[in-house]
Amino acid sequence: MGYDFIDIHGQPAVNPIQGRVIGLTVQELFRIPDVVAIASENTKAAATLGALRSGVINTLATTVTNAHTILALDDATHKG
Repeated sequence: MGYDFIDIHGQPAVNPIQGRVIGLTVQELFRIPDVVAIASENTKAAATLGALRSGVINTLATTVTNAHTILALDDATHKG
């Protein structure tokens, strides 16, 4: 079992606790047809954006305030 960490751009990231966390890898998530993420804290906006950019999330349930924060962060950090 493993758990993959991703950065704000949806790319793999190294984390000091990697290998000590139990969860699904990005590849395992891609094999699931419908992945739903629930995020209600604005403090998780960067992590939520990274997960969205990775392509593993099909549906996001969040607050309007959090959605605005994620969209603003996307505009501020968009590559290209």
